[in-house]
Order: sequence, then structure tokens, then C-alpha cells
Amino acid sequence: MGNAQALKCWTDVFNERPDDFFPYARIEVVDKPDPTGIGMTEKVFTGPLDRQLQDALSYIKNYILKEKVTKILGQAEAERIYNYPYAAVEEVLSNAIYHKSYQIGEPITVTVTPEKMEITSLPGPDRTISDEDIQNRRMISRRYRNRRISVTS
Repeated sequence: MGNAQALKCWTDVFNERPDDFFPYARIEVVDKPDPTGIGMTEKVFTGPLDRQLQDALSYIKNYILKEKVTKILGQAEAERIYNYPYAAVEEVLSNAIYHKSYQIGEPITVTVTPEKMEITSLPGPDRTISDEDIQNRRMISRRYRNRRISVTS
């Protein structure tokens, strides 16, 4: 990719409306507290990619992440347990933006159920990572889909 193409790509994804250039360049957070869909909420984050990430993380931190505090008898400190560690959510969602193929017209989705949080970013792991690598948690790739995004985000 030449410098002019890289600059155009950079301005497209950090534009106020990146979905004008890349359809579905957005993050959708779906909270499904019940499998039947009762009480389901959906929040869509648009705008420049860096703002999408900040806004989606803020929403997840404020509305999805839960903390349980248990007082331990005889100790000043309480035990704090979270349903999902914020640092892990931040890392996975950042990687979802960084590794998404913006040529595929699908949004990044965060689906939350009582059992799990699932973050989907197509097309998934780089094709150089095998199923065996995934099973062995050895996810190393030397190829980057969106090298320019990481420089500014």
C-alpha cells in the first residue's frame, strides 16, 4: 500500500462516518439476560474507530460488568469478584477492531448472556493460525490486517 492509499485509509476509518467508506464499521453490544430475548438491549456505537472503542468500553464497564463484594469476617478488606475482568474485555475488543477485515460488511458484535460474553470480529483469526494452534492457545501471526489503525489508537 502506497503512502497516499495508507493516508486515505487512515482518514476513512477515523472519519466521523467510517461506515460511509466501510459498511458496518461499527460495534454492536447486545445484552441478552434471557434466552427468549425478553429484556434484551442493543446498543450501536458509530463514529471514528477510536471513539467507538472508547464509547463501547465505557458502556460495557457501566452497564455489563458487575462486581460482587463479600465482606470477610475479621478482615478490613472485602473480596471483590467481577463477572468479566475489564482489562481482558478492553484487550479483546481492541484486538477485534485492529484485526477486523473492513472489506467484510459485518459489524463487530459483543453478545452478553448470563453464561458468557462473546466478541465476534470477522473473519476471525488470520488464516496462518491453524485450528491446532487455537486449541493449544498458540495464536501467533506475523501478518497484520490493519497496521495503520494501531499506530493511532
